[in-house]
Amino acid sequence: MPADPPPSLLMTPDLRRRLQQRYEEAARLSAQLRPDFARIHALLAECLRADPGNILYVDALLANLGRREAERAKSWWKKWLPRSRVSFRPAKNAAQSTQYAVLSTAPEQLWQNPSDPSLLARFAEAAAALEFDDAELRYLFAARDLAPDDPTTIRMLARSLTRHGRFEDAVGPWFAVLALAPDDEARQAVEDLRGAQESVEAEEALADAHAAAGGDLTILGKREELRLARSALRIELASRRVAHDPHSKAQTLVARLETEHNRLEIDIYNLRAERWPEDVPVRIELSRRLKRAGNYSGAIQRLEEVLRLSAQEPAALIELGENWQHLRQFAKALDIYRRAIDAAAKRDTSLLNLARYRAAVLATALDHINEARTYLAAIVADDPAFKDARERLDKLGPN
Repeated sequence: MPADPPPSLLMTPDLRRRLQQRYEEAARLSAQLRPDFARIHALLAECLRADPGNILYVDALLANLGRREAERAKSWWKKWLPRSRVSFRPAKNAAQSTQYAVLSTAPEQLWQNPSDPSLLARFAEAAAALEFDDAELRYLFAARDLAPDDPTTIRMLARSLTRHGRFEDAVGPWFAVLALAPDDEARQAVEDLRGAQESVEAEEALADAHAAAGGDLTILGKREELRLARSALRIELASRRVAHDPHSKAQTLVARLETEHNRLEIDIYNLRAERWPEDVPVRIELSRRLKRAGNYSGAIQRLEEVLRLSAQEPAALIELGENWQHLRQFAKALDIYRRAIDAAAKRDTSLLNLARYRAAVLATALDHINEARTYLAAIVADDPAFKDARERLDKLGPN
């Protein structure tokens, strides 16, 4: 985990407002025909010292330096003039955090040495340690632009892009590493990221087709399925990398992508529920994603909508019981499981044993032993291999 920021870096409304004013003044000066690069840099440096992870400030400062260097290159004689000195105030209490101290020196060092990729790489490392992910990548892209044939710089960029889950963008840098300094790491990364770019191309093609067809629902459905498939692929790619990259960000990426995937499913199933208000399976799937996200009340709301459409829907009743159980409404959940057993016996016997199992487990916890034994015995008689029903029944003992 990153160190806590020193007190001078804690944002207050007044400080945020002052930084916004400085940033807007820098943007206004940048739009002038003959920009005052030194003044612009000083304004942005103040912003960046106070908020070193802000990608707007990092991007604007690097862009200003790039424009200054381009202007100097156009006038060959200016290259031999000494660079203007810009006054910088060191960040207060920077010694409280080494990485914050490093980033606090970035504006001054880059003003004096804007074409040093090793400096940019160092600032990227400091940003990474503080989990300023966007700033880290911006510094690395800038370093790569200055040293496009340096395998060390490109490897750093490839690693960071991969660890941040930007797999499509990482493929190119990894291939560049393979060309410049091939080794097992680069070969494994390219293997792990196979298929990352194809889904992007397919999604763009469907987006164009959807626009051309005037919002055709069939194409819209295919786009949604492709987005879900691409999201699932990202989880697969991250899972492959876990085995070959011990870095903490690689190790935690799978969980983050799974959370993002569930959120995407919620968004898409919610849109489908609005699109097809009487589609029972869509609402049940939406409720499952809401439950997975811990939104039990939202899941219950969707399931009650299902039951208004189909009062004896066994899958909806089972899900409803699970959500009430998560909310520790155990008696209510057990009663709903009983309803699910009756409904499944009449409408969908494929769900009957699951309903019995849910009821049996909860009944055991509530000390309704005879009821639990009845459900488990029925399960074992119907399907002896169902979950751990046999073991649970044996633990309850005879009547």
